[in-house]
Amino acid sequence: MSRRSTLSLIGSALGWTALAAGISWAGWMMIRPAPSLDEADALASAGRFDEAEALLEAHLRARPSSSEAHLRAAQLLLYRPAPEGDGAEALLEARADRAAEHLDRVRPADDRTAALVQLYRGKADYFRYNTQAAEASWLEALRIDPRVPEAGWALLDLYYLQGRTREGRRLALQLHQVEPDPIDRVQLLLELVRQDAMPLAPGAVVSQFEPVVRRHPDDLHAALALGLGLVRDSRAPEGLSLLRDEVRRHPDDPDSWDALLTGLDDSGEIDLMARTIELLPPPIAGSPRFARHFGRVAQELGDWESAIASYRVAVGADPEDPRLLYRLARALRNAGQLDEASRLDARIEAAEQARDEVRALYDEANAVSDLADPSLVPLYRRIADQRERFLRLREAIAWHRLILEASPEDPESLAAVSRLSPLVEGLE
Repeated sequence: MSRRSTLSLIGSALGWTALAAGISWAGWMMIRPAPSLDEADALASAGRFDEAEALLEAHLRARPSSSEAHLRAAQLLLYRPAPEGDGAEALLEARADRAAEHLDRVRPADDRTAALVQLYRGKADYFRYNTQAAEASWLEALRIDPRVPEAGWALLDLYYLQGRTREGRRLALQLHQVEPDPIDRVQLLLELVRQDAMPLAPGAVVSQFEPVVRRHPDDLHAALALGLGLVRDSRAPEGLSLLRDEVRRHPDDPDSWDALLTGLDDSGEIDLMARTIELLPPPIAGSPRFARHFGRVAQELGDWESAIASYRVAVGADPEDPRLLYRLARALRNAGQLDEASRLDARIEAAEQARDEVRALYDEANAVSDLADPSLVPLYRRIADQRERFLRLREAIAWHRLILEASPEDPESLAAVSRLSPLVEGLE
């Protein structure tokens, strides 16, 4: 008798019994009570994370297609305290892998849930050292819902770590406009003050991005951050080599060229900078963003008129960079244009004084529990003044507009917004 025939006989003898058992089991799976998701939340809130995770797993055994349970399971894995000791890194990545698996099984019923899935997916990728994928997910979360909690803050932190100051400022100001919570609206502006008050040490940047680049060598912005970090951490040959590699990999990307030229400038390799700038592709070379580099080379050659022309373009494209103002003033002085140089020197001196004030001002504001309190207008005004003197002009405008929300006829803030707005019109 063949194996197939044998199985057929067994099936005939046991078929009805098996069918009945199967129906009974399926029915039980459909009607048995699943552990409460709210109970899991309560356990997690009490710090009983293992119990909360076990309860969610039990819920999913009873309801394996529950999108809400998968979403909460991913959230728990990503938000529970980071492990410590030997094997902590591997355990954290394993949690991120499991969270991503849960997220793959979520079927969002609305935009809010879809945005949360992207937020948590970004967190999972971040824990797996894939900052490029994390950034893409967080940007997608904001595209779906600009007010999704944490996605904007996660991006601001990433841009801060990667030294992407322009993008960070732009994002914070955009989020400030749409944030519904009045305290968080002020906190978004205060975050930019914090970043000026607490610049990252180059060694910290290197430590942050070495493992990222090791695991994901195709992550452009992580590699650029690491390269510049190495240059500024007295490891210029290593950093410049990495930056050159990124230019070779991304010859049409202005970020790669900008980072390499900045690295050469910061390391004092101006002769090499002059040779490198000749290799810029024409569309990139013509961008106002690169005028600062042409100005630096002309300055080194003593070609003050060319340096002045380039620095004027650079300041026009980025009037919020004190370093550019300093270099323009120096070029003007060397070209004998002393009156204009002296006027710029006064602004530079004010910016340096403002830099010295920023940490104390941030600490004072950060200690306030309700930053949306209208009685804080005098503090807002002091921050607006510091931001303006430090050339953070768009931020100064935003602080003055907060004052106008509390006091719409405030003459000082009305005048400041009118005075500063034309200076930043058209900036990214």
